[in-house]
Amino acid sequence: MHHDVAEVAGIPAYSFGEEGVDRAVLLCKKEFTPGEDEIAALRRGETWDPEKAKEIAHMRELERKEEEEESQRKPKRFVPNSNYREKYEHLIGRESAKEAARVTQTNKQYGFVPSENKKDVRSIEQTLADIQSKKRLKLYSIQPYSFFVISITSHVAMRNFTSSSRASSFHQMAKIKCFVASLTPK
Repeated sequence: MHHDVAEVAGIPAYSFGEEGVDRAVLLCKKEFTPGEDEIAALRRGETWDPEKAKEIAHMRELERKEEEEESQRKPKRFVPNSNYREKYEHLIGRESAKEAARVTQTNKQYGFVPSENKKDVRSIEQTLADIQSKKRLKLYSIQPYSFFVISITSHVAMRNFTSSSRASSFHQMAKIKCFVASLTPK
């Protein structure tokens, strides 16, 4: 009933104690409402001491600062319990790390040819230019009658695409290309 009256009046109300034994309702003005710590102490059945509250607030502040400092610290470096080299020594052996760390050297000679002669000393640009020149040379060295056949196939294809039967045009082009392939010397 007290809570209903306080709610209608717009006044904060807090209940303490056990129902039917020592139940009490605290009504306060809005300007003088108790803090959370004071309400918690009254609900536990303790008397409220403002000096003790300051001490508790100070302790909470110190705990909060410690938590912030811990979060800002760098995490500790992970140190494993055992050395993996020792753990897997039966698989990799003792000398494997030394062998892997050794600088690899090429053979000085492949058969009768020195390895220095086998190395490509050209730059990337020079290599790309050589590849392009080989492609151009291959393109311009087309057999004389293959150009004639290519022009025939394109002419036949253009004529047949205008007709209604596309399948037959592809068939004719395939026949001409097979004929050209049989004529070109290898």
